[in-house]
Amino acid sequence: MLAGLGAARVDPQLIFSERAAQRAFSVWSRLIRLGGAPGSLARVPMLALFCVYLVAMILTVVPTSLLLQRVTRPLLARRLRSLQTYYELPSGR
Repeated sequence: MLAGLGAARVDPQLIFSERAAQRAFSVWSRLIRLGGAPGSLARVPMLALFCVYLVAMILTVVPTSLLLQRVTRPLLARRLRSLQTYYELPSGR
């Protein structure tokens, strides 16, 4: 019923970065929860550390990853197409 609606368009260049970010956020969310309840002062240092980490990753790892993907694109083309198809299900192209 939802097939072919084009509701989900995936940029293949961002797939690996998004997957890495998902793993990192999963780890950081657990660490921040260990810092205490929402709104507690014990959480503030963890949140500050996460902000520093996030900015550092955006400025260093993401551009490096995109450059590396550009270089290896011919080798990864089939894998990226299959991942793009997977993430666009059920209402992709």
